[in-house]
Amino acid sequence: MSVSWNIGGNEDFSYAVDGELIVRFSFAFPDPEGRIGQDVTALDPLMEGLRFGLDEDDYSGEECISSAFTLAGRVTGQEIDAAWLDASHKQFVIPNTR
Repeated sequence: MSVSWNIGGNEDFSYAVDGELIVRFSFAFPDPEGRIGQDVTALDPLMEGLRFGLDEDDYSGEECISSAFTLAGRVTGQEIDAAWLDASHKQFVIPNTR
């Protein structure tokens, strides 16, 4: 799983299992037609109540980012809060072998 955003306007949530992309979507513009992957609706039950989509009534960028981290916590079973963000974590680099 990956949550990423940058100044260039890329706000992506990606979820993969066993090397296969299940779903990737922009959490600023999460329209189902814009999603890619093997099962673009796989995370829909976990997205219940989250506030994605900058083009909606009063949604903000902060709400979209917060919702992305909440979704990550729901997927992993580990809340992504300030304490988690401040803690040390392991990183694994997977080299490109293709």
